[in-house]
Amino acid sequence: MLNMNSRRKREKFFFLVGVGVMSLITLIVLFGMFVLSKHNISRITEQNLMKVTALQEKIDELNGNQIEILVIGEDVLRGETIDASDIEHIEIDKRVVPINSIKSIEKLKDQKAKMDLKKGTILTSGLLMEKHIKDNSKEHELDMIHLMSNVQKEKLLMFGLCLLQDKIMLY
Repeated sequence: MLNMNSRRKREKFFFLVGVGVMSLITLIVLFGMFVLSKHNISRITEQNLMKVTALQEKIDELNGNQIEILVIGEDVLRGETIDASDIEHIEIDKRVVPINSIKSIEKLKDQKAKMDLKKGTILTSGLLMEKHIKDNSKEHELDMIHLMSNVQKEKLLMFGLCLLQDKIMLY
């Protein structure tokens, strides 16, 4: 009987030790998972912060490259006077704006169109002439090249060219 009691006590003791060891292992595993998840969260947060910072720098760079210019808001026929009601202000990357683009309405005073101008055309000094000058020019004053393929508008503007429908205007 005594043997039985001591055996039960031993079994109970080893059972409790086993439960304790398993509990300790469980706590260690849970703590490790917690530490790893905290580390991963901070690493992911750091990576996202770096991405957000890079994107913000790119946005700032692009915003710094924007310039306001004037474009034709409604079609203007050759010889017509261009006034504020005919134009729109747009912001565009200054790297694709022609050097001789018109940036203020004051430059339009006493100006008329040298040729038919379509909506969206960037106003440049080469597309205008003073109102009091008689228009003796012929249709071929500006060279026109018909395009047979698609050309990116931004690339044309960098070289002082203006895209009107399917034609490139040299000015």
